[in-house]
Amino acid sequence: MEVKNTKVIVINNQKGGQHKSTISHHLGVVLAESELKVCIIDADYTQGSLTKMVVGSVEGTGQKGLMHILLDNRTESHEVIVRTNSKNLDIIPSELKVMNRSIDIGLVIAQDEDRITKLKNFVDNNLRGKYDFIIIDTPPKDDLVLRNTLVASDFVIIPTLAADASTEQVPRTAQSIIDVKQNSNPNIELLGILLVQTDGRAKITREARNKMKKLVGEAVFDTEIRKNTKFESLMRDKLSIFDVAERDQVKGAKGAVEYCNLGAEVLKRLNNIEAKKSNKIEQEVSHG
Repeated sequence: MEVKNTKVIVINNQKGGQHKSTISHHLGVVLAESELKVCIIDADYTQGSLTKMVVGSVEGTGQKGLMHILLDNRTESHEVIVRTNSKNLDIIPSELKVMNRSIDIGLVIAQDEDRITKLKNFVDNNLRGKYDFIIIDTPPKDDLVLRNTLVASDFVIIPTLAADASTEQVPRTAQSIIDVKQNSNPNIELLGILLVQTDGRAKITREARNKMKKLVGEAVFDTEIRKNTKFESLMRDKLSIFDVAERDQVKGAKGAVEYCNLGAEVLKRLNNIEAKKSNKIEQEVSHG
């Protein structure tokens, strides 16, 4: 089997309602449609929205997921990986309960020596080399589960609604990334900030865009995900915007195009990062 240079991307904003699950799903689909092998991980154990969106709830089915990875170091990949209806796309679901019981996962793993590397160990030992991309949805708070996702990742995308209350959360989210980079994962990088629910004619969208560019400059994605009523029914129907575009023709097409553009921009940014790394290595060798 060809060894893949796996990229692990976390979708994170510590404020709820920022469309993290929808982005994780649709970015995963568009990359998979590009003949790349993708695994999406639902690490938002508080809601499991990505799981419900893609395969439906796993409660009561016996299907293992994220909780088992964090609780049991003996969990194997075949126990937690679920095939989806999308080509080249797998998911590791989130269980809201374990053995029909709700637990405080952070409290349970807090005493473990490897409490912030549990997910990294699983990803490195079981998933890297098998997938081109691993995309991780995250809980809307800075806890041990979020830290596990950041320690396991290579890149972070911060989505934010084009609204004051949402953009104000971005610096706090960015600070968590800086903390992890300094203390636990020196390789993690911000891939970009993604504006969602935008309206090109609205003053608040322009203000949010300018505010983010002042904060991180070119790290703001050119692609924006505009308001789209078609997204509202996707979780219920376990569909992606691409299914809607194919079924309803024009009605879902704009959302599909935006995610195609996002996928292309993600790949372009990653290629640029790789090129810069290669140039740096060549310069170090030539001066060595």
